[in-house]
Amino acid sequence: MKTSLKHLSILKITPRIAALAFLLSAAGVFIFDLPTASAQTTSKHIRPSPDRGPTGPTGTTGATGATGAGVQGATGSTGATGSNGTTGTTGTTGTTGTTGTTGTTGTTGAIGAMGATGATGATGSSGLDGSTGATGATGIGALADYADFFALMPSDNAATVGIGAPVDFPQDGESSGTGVITRMTSSTFVLSEPGVYQVLFQVSVSEAGQLGLALDSGSGFVVLPSSVVGRATGTSQIVGITIIRTSVVNSFLQVRNSSGFSALTITPLAGGTSPVSAHLVITRLQGPGGPTGFTGPTGFTGPTGATGATGATGPG
Repeated sequence: MKTSLKHLSILKITPRIAALAFLLSAAGVFIFDLPTASAQTTSKHIRPSPDRGPTGPTGTTGATGATGAGVQGATGSTGATGSNGTTGTTGTTGTTGTTGTTGTTGTTGAIGAMGATGATGATGSSGLDGSTGATGATGIGALADYADFFALMPSDNAATVGIGAPVDFPQDGESSGTGVITRMTSSTFVLSEPGVYQVLFQVSVSEAGQLGLALDSGSGFVVLPSSVVGRATGTSQIVGITIIRTSVVNSFLQVRNSSGFSALTITPLAGGTSPVSAHLVITRLQGPGGPTGFTGPTGFTGPTGATGATGATGPG
């Protein structure tokens, strides 16, 4: 079949209509007989194609028609995301910027109130007791020094004892032998160390009278008022007992006639035929004590108790 498209290139029709006309003409279905100068397309007639012969060689491609002004088709779907590109090399580190100037120091905040004191830690255990110090030298104890001096009438005290004169006790009885209490004469006795002494005396006299102790501590004999004893009538003994304190070494002691108005006769053979005794017994009750023993070393200090909890910090 012969197809003529000599007028298609000059038709002022859209590209889609021209393509459709070309396809139909090639298939031998119908032929458009188009006018050459008309802008309108008129179909003259359609006739059936006779039996076709063999297809002739393909003609040369015609010139591309002008782009039509058709409506743009819908946007196609987005394509798959491409794979990531390789990471670029790290850029060179920039130089360090200049250090900024230091800002002005702010004013100091007010001091917070002191926190509460923590609880006191537990008391440490007591240290070990120190060893006992050496025992001091033993002081001179009570009754460590004593002496008994006596007289026997007759023959001792044969003469009367004048006013203010001492009674003789010329004989020595028992003594401690320490040398603290000794005699100086038959009527004067030495208390060689300061201390407290008990003095007891007893004498038989024939008249009413008084006897007392006279003590010389370096300024002469003085009768001790607390030691004076006496009797008003009869021939009984005069008995005295006194405790005295001496404060100097070598104090002197006598038993004196302190009546002040008559001499006294020391009675011989009083109440019988045997000589009668008179006694002076001196006993030291308290002397200077021995030195205090050395103080033992201080015991070890016990471990320090646990530290109490820190008090709460005061507000800033």
